[in-house]
Amino acid sequence: MKCRCDQCSDDPLYTYSEEFRHNEEIKMIMGKKLLVDRRSYIDGVERIRGTESADRIRNDLLKLWKK
Repeated sequence: MKCRCDQCSDDPLYTYSEEFRHNEEIKMIMGKKLLVDRRSYIDGVERIRGTESADRIRNDLLKLWKK
């Protein structure tokens, strides 16, 4: 069976998108009760994926917290 991502399929599933992965990651971070845990996770993202990825997460979290 072929992968259903947008690179392998003419009919990709939405769960294979970067947008879906990012939104699920935001939900997971928001589910962390302690601020120290949220910050630690984002710091790890920054170390591994870079400042741009961490800033995207921070900006999206701020948008949701302001609601």
